[in-house]
Amino acid sequence: MASAYPLRDNEPRFLALDAFAPHKNKGAKVRANESKATREKREKEERLQQELRDAFKKLNVTLSIIPGGCTGYMQVLDVLINKLIKAYIEEYEDQWIEEHFDE
Repeated sequence: MASAYPLRDNEPRFLALDAFAPHKNKGAKVRANESKATREKREKEERLQQELRDAFKKLNVTLSIIPGGCTGYMQVLDVLINKLIKAYIEEYEDQWIEEHFDE
């Protein structure tokens, strides 16, 4: 997190995440058809997500999920600045793939 305040000062912070699936907790829904391996994987993910939320809470960070379709209104950098950066990355990625296709 970029901030003018060091983390040790415990100033409140706000982190907005879009509705990208990995940003969201899928919840503790019990699935009747869920295999043991799938359930264990889901439970592990949920524990890690809770640990992350707890760590943010200790740092005095408020998390918010921006609903789908609202990113352009809530996260302007995502739409303007990051869009340009992603376009450049894609361009260079395509160029690299063309140059190294045989590899």
